[in-house]
Amino acid sequence: MGTLVVHRLTNDRDREVVERACGEIDRSASSFLPNLKPGEAAIIGADFPIPLTIQVFPPSAKPLSDGPNYQTHWKV
Repeated sequence: MGTLVVHRLTNDRDREVVERACGEIDRSASSFLPNLKPGEAAIIGADFPIPLTIQVFPPSAKPLSDGPNYQTHWKV
């Protein structure tokens, strides 16, 4: 399996999907996923003996997009 970038997962079933998708991670190694802070992610894969936690920063410039403005509709 390739490398996964996993953001905060609080649902046990979601974590189980990640565990099955990546044979390199076990339940104890994935136990920190619910504790990730906003903007944090874990990189998981065969090239990483243990999950690597990274900080993902918002883009410095807003993307030019003609798609729907979900933030307005979702009141984010």
